[in-house]
Amino acid sequence: MNKPWASRPLALGGAVLGILAVATPAVQADPVKVKLVKSATVSVAGSPDSTFPFNNDQPSVSQFDCGKGYVPIAAGWKGTNTPTSGPGWFVGTKKDTTKYGYRLSIARGLAPGSMQARTVCAKGPVKAVRKETAQGSVARCGSKTALGYMNLVSVKQSAAVSSTPAGRTGWRQEGMASEYSNSAAVCVHKKAFKKVRSVTKSTSFTLGNRTATIVAKCPKGSRALAWGFSSPLMPANAWSGSGSIQSPFVESAVPAKSKWTLTFSTPDLQGAKEQAQVSATAVCGQPRSR
Repeated sequence: MNKPWASRPLALGGAVLGILAVATPAVQADPVKVKLVKSATVSVAGSPDSTFPFNNDQPSVSQFDCGKGYVPIAAGWKGTNTPTSGPGWFVGTKKDTTKYGYRLSIARGLAPGSMQARTVCAKGPVKAVRKETAQGSVARCGSKTALGYMNLVSVKQSAAVSSTPAGRTGWRQEGMASEYSNSAAVCVHKKAFKKVRSVTKSTSFTLGNRTATIVAKCPKGSRALAWGFSSPLMPANAWSGSGSIQSPFVESAVPAKSKWTLTFSTPDLQGAKEQAQVSATAVCGQPRSR
């Protein structure tokens, strides 16, 4: 929390300067407000030819959807049977990058499904900017706080996948080797959120279950700002067709005020044949009050 500067009169003309200091109100920054915004739900047809083509209709949340003064800082989704390569960050034009948002690139899975974007929007001095670097490296935000997001090119991941914090100011993504997949983060002002920390929880698939769900809860008084995950190879449930999916994919990443709930699905949408362990991370912080 910023404190107004204490004004002290100088020895020479101190009475006059002292009166001016008292009469001038301290300049204070606006508080940071956070809210959740949902897109319309998109129905996704199954893909019987097992090619996992991308769906034409992609749910999105823009700065306009967030509301006046708000900007999107993290994107999640609620889905069923629908793999996604993650939320692409888009801007209005090259000359006007102040209008931006997230668009989920979703694929038609082996069965009919659905997808709804659920975005964290913030208002106040967050000063959000995007940073990207090569996959496997750390996208660095300098002194700013990194709120990372999954940034895969394809849902067909033939490797273990992860998107995790690298301290408070960085984010790293690991996945199938690709020149187009990057470690990516939205960088927000250091003072926008205090007491930033990450909470990671893990679980394993129960044999015979298609999904595994994890709830990563924030400490009392903190908001859930962004999320990360890790997903290992699961060869016994690998899907093969025009490419392959060998690691469980994030079917849902649902934000709430103080938690993220992640649901993982087996690659082939069948009951788990092995107890693969997956993890979910919530990035938590207290919005600046003034």
